Amino acid sequence: MRDMLSAVNYLHEHGIVHRDLKLENFLFEDHNANSPLILIDFGLSKHFVEEERLTQKVGSCYYTAPEVLNGNYDYRCDVWSLGVLCYMLLSGSPPFYGKTVEDVYSAILTKDASFADKKFKHVSNACMDFMKRLLVRDPRYRLTTKEALMHPFITGASYFPRYTTPSGNAAMSTTSLNARSISDMDVETAPQLSPAQANQILER
Repeated sequence: MRDMLSAVNYLHEHGIVHRDLKLENFLFEDHNANSPLILIDFGLSKHFVEEERLTQKVGSCYYTAPEVLNGNYDYRCDVWSLGVLCYMLLSGSPPFYGKTVEDVYSAILTKDASFADKKFKHVSNACMDFMKRLLVRDPRYRLTTKEALMHPFITGASYFPRYTTPSGNAAMSTTSLNARSISDMDVETAPQLSPAQANQILER
C-alpha cells in the first residue's frame, strides 16, 4: 500500500490527477519477490492547478469517488480510489456493489462502506482507521496522499501525527469516529495471522 500511495502522492505533488486508479493499473516491475509496483494507464489523467474543479465523469465503476459522480471534484478523488483498493485487497470484494453499474453508483452516493467482522476480523485497528479515513464521502475531510503516508498503518508508528481538516477539526471517517485529535488516538499493532487465515486472504 505504501508504494501505491507514494506513486499517487508523486503525481499530486506534480499537479497530476490520475482519475482511474484500480488494481489492474498497478503492476510489478519484474518477477522478483521484492519487485516495486508501477502505476500505469494515464489515459484519463489530467494536469490540474490548485483549487481547480473538474467536472468530467470518468473512471472505473467500483473505484469512482462520489464527488466524481456529482461532476464537481479535484485531485482528492484519487484518494477515495486508494481506499477502495485497500478495502478490496483485504476483503476480496468492493465496498460498494450492485447488479448494475447504476446500482453501484447509487451505493457509492448513498451508503457507507461496511466493515463486517467476517471480512475484517484479521485487520488491525490502525488499518481499519486508515481505510475509513480514505473512504470519507466529503473530500474536505478525506486524508490527502501526503497525510495518508504519515498514518501509523503505513509508517508503523505507535501514535497518529497531528493533522487537521480545513475547518481545524480532526479528520472524520464515514463511520463517525469521535472528534479527538488523531494524535490522541491509540493504535494496535497488527495481529499475527495463522497459516489458515493467510491462505484465506490469498484466496480472496
